Amino acid sequence: MKIEILDGVDSWASRRDEWNALASECSDDVSLTFEWHQALAVSQAKSEPLRAVWASGDRGAEAILPLRMEKTRLRGVPLRQIGPLGSLYSAHDCLLVRGNSLEALDGVLRAAKGVLPSWDVFRFSVSGDSPIYAEIDALARSGDARLEWSQAKQSPYLPLPGTFDEFWAGLSTKRRTSIRSRVKKFKEQGEPTLRVITQPSEISEVMEIILGIERASWKENEGTSITANPYQVVFYEVLTRELAERGWLRMYLLYLGDRPVAHDIGFRYKNRFFSGKTSFLEELRPLQPGYVLRWMILQDLYAIGVREHDFMGDPDPYKLHWTDAMRDHRDVRWFRQGARAGLVRMLRMGRGKNQGETPSPTRADPT
Repeated sequence: MKIEILDGVDSWASRRDEWNALASECSDDVSLTFEWHQALAVSQAKSEPLRAVWASGDRGAEAILPLRMEKTRLRGVPLRQIGPLGSLYSAHDCLLVRGNSLEALDGVLRAAKGVLPSWDVFRFSVSGDSPIYAEIDALARSGDARLEWSQAKQSPYLPLPGTFDEFWAGLSTKRRTSIRSRVKKFKEQGEPTLRVITQPSEISEVMEIILGIERASWKENEGTSITANPYQVVFYEVLTRELAERGWLRMYLLYLGDRPVAHDIGFRYKNRFFSGKTSFLEELRPLQPGYVLRWMILQDLYAIGVREHDFMGDPDPYKLHWTDAMRDHRDVRWFRQGARAGLVRMLRMGRGKNQGETPSPTRADPT
């Protein structure tokens, strides 16, 4: 296995096609693509070292690990932690490793031992439908304490099988009545229009509209809007432009008459739709523009043949209006041999013995 270190986004960009070929083989998740990582890297440039481990073999790229390197403390012990840059968004897989197994990951880390900075723990995220999740789950029941993972969190998604008419017919009478009522209330104030944005030439204008909606949303005061977080502004500006160039962008604006009142920054990758960020004008909350927007988005997704709506992130109440389907996801800590990592494991095992905890383990022994 050949190991290379690629420093800087420009060096990553020269291998965009190879990167995306491996991402497509590993998953149908847009967050593994080069474009997603490029946007993360640019938005984090001032705080994150932009370094990627590139492992290649006879079949081309075997693994791509754009790494975050940071110092942290765990149970009072200072640790040197590394992990994929994609773990900044932890509700999805962040590993780009052919074979998607601990054995394959271990092989890459061993091969890269001479070029990686010293580390104590490798931290990554994994979702419940990934093969590596089942592998870790099995190991977590076996008693080896070199690996631990967090309590499972859940991220909602909505399967879109069949036709739209079949989807509508499958809803309860109560749900259909609720949808009709909310859409009717909205229409009493003006005609709703859905604008679909896919072209690079539209990005500049539409992002200005979206940032205006974000500033006027409830998220602004909560500190969770795009505009309240400068790095998010950079992330979405870069990401939307790059995905539009690839044909993977599908953003939405909902208009009330000629006024934009709600948005969704979405991405269509393979047969899935990913809702990256959404919001609406707070002053129009009684009209529930976010709900009307989602209903119109679902109709559009059926029209273009999308088979899943991934809400991304946590199970917020507005998402649960539409689905109860969830994917588990967890953060994983994989400890390297060494005194500091061994101390953390010992403290964890001792705490488990004293407090009734069950350690989360693996047989793997990363070097």
